Amino acid sequence: MECKSYHEKKGIPFKKLWNWPPVQIFIGIWTVADKFEIRNLIRTLNIIQKMNLVGDKVDFKFILGIPPEFTPELESQLSIENNTYGDLIMLNNIENMNHGKSYYYWKWVAEYSDMQYDYVIKTDDDAFVHFQNLALNLRPLPRKNLYYGLENRDIFMYGELETLSVDQVYMIATSSFNQTEWYGHEDRMLGSWLLNHVNSTLIRISENCLIFNDPRTKNRFSRRPWASPNLIVIHRIKEISAWKSVIDLYIPKIISNKFFSEF
Repeated sequence: MECKSYHEKKGIPFKKLWNWPPVQIFIGIWTVADKFEIRNLIRTLNIIQKMNLVGDKVDFKFILGIPPEFTPELESQLSIENNTYGDLIMLNNIENMNHGKSYYYWKWVAEYSDMQYDYVIKTDDDAFVHFQNLALNLRPLPRKNLYYGLENRDIFMYGELETLSVDQVYMIATSSFNQTEWYGHEDRMLGSWLLNHVNSTLIRISENCLIFNDPRTKNRFSRRPWASPNLIVIHRIKEISAWKSVIDLYIPKIISNKFFSEF
């Protein structure tokens, strides 16, 4: 099935995206405390991606809530991991997906970023994000008032890639937490908050061509195949073997039996 990206529909081929100025991006990868193995894999991939960026800057952190059962052993393991890599952020609320983690994530970013980023992103630990393709597709877009991702019926951007310009993040951070506005499917609640508070200035841009779900996921979320060289995200990668086949296609330089023998 033919599919044109947002920019292609505007008459801008992929190779022309290099003509726009580079961008600075922060990515928060939502995870939970005990997923050590998948964080290690994603961390390795993303560090390699950062080193291979041309002009653009992409930083990432893993975003956790406080584990409901925060045993001394788990606390020690997380402490060792963060002392080693320095990329874990534990928000000041109990771990959850749909009961306020979204608000506290955006609020933390606003306090952390100090306006050094153009865009802030939320994604998941079952999603492969192609850093360079993401940056290139963001380069021509507005640096203010932006809400970008794969849109659901003009309501919200799906949670595998929720992109806000940094000014929108500060808008959320300066508001007080309202349980009725943030309790529910986190991506839907973000879209609803923006609709209710900043809709008059919001620039909504949907990318429905370069954001995919892994087609091996046999459920209603499965969409078109993902073997596009220009893709931005592949979501619902649930197994290490599935990650390997994605990496074989998109980051072939690092593929080796030795790399995956660690996982």
